[in-house]
Amino acid sequence: MAVLILAGCNKNSADKYMKQAKAAVEQKKIPDAVKAYETLVNEFPKDSLAPEALYQLGSLYQSKLVQGYEATASTEKAVTIFKSVFDKYPDSKQAPSCLFMCGFLQSNELNKYSDATLSYNTFLQKYPKNDMAPAAKYELDNMGLTPGQVLEEKISTNK
Repeated sequence: MAVLILAGCNKNSADKYMKQAKAAVEQKKIPDAVKAYETLVNEFPKDSLAPEALYQLGSLYQSKLVQGYEATASTEKAVTIFKSVFDKYPDSKQAPSCLFMCGFLQSNELNKYSDATLSYNTFLQKYPKNDMAPAAKYELDNMGLTPGQVLEEKISTNK
């Protein structure tokens, strides 16, 4: 009985942090949102809301909304957070999106093509039927190319 009560309390507390974080984002109080998401993950790492909190936290860094980080450092932080979702919660509903975002950011913003290739290939191995699998294949096929080069390639293959 006590275990059930404690589990219920933990869920309510995780819920509380999630609500605080979302409210802070809406109010554009990003430092408060970061703190709430981080607290949720640190205090309740096994809660079902933990992967969602990490996903939202990674999105804040990806969007460069967290002060004190220059653009590249913010993107690298987002990649680290997104990768942690895949590493810690590979069966969560957020894991495929997070792993895809790792590859996308590594390729398109950080120009870390070997890291991106590894992320996309891992994505395709782990989630081959995911809706984003065609996009991952496209990204692999066109990695490092400019939009003009992609267009030229498409035109030449359609001749």
